Amino acid sequence: GLEAALKGTKDGKIIQPGKSADSPMVHAIAQLGPEDHWMPPPGNKAGIAALTREQVGLIRAWIDQGAK
Repeated sequence: GLEAALKGTKDGKIIQPGKSADSPMVHAIAQLGPEDHWMPPPGNKAGIAALTREQVGLIRAWIDQGAK
């Protein structure tokens, strides 16, 4: 849930409230950076498609507004 997402992982925070450009989760869902960090992974077995630009934009707006 939200609490776990805001807490982060052993590698650090995945969401930086107020700073979507600095949030690793945004990089992953926008498929920026190394392909092995993309969410969902390309060619995943479940056939889940990448998020649309609009969906990524909504998540970025939510993070920029404080991720609450």
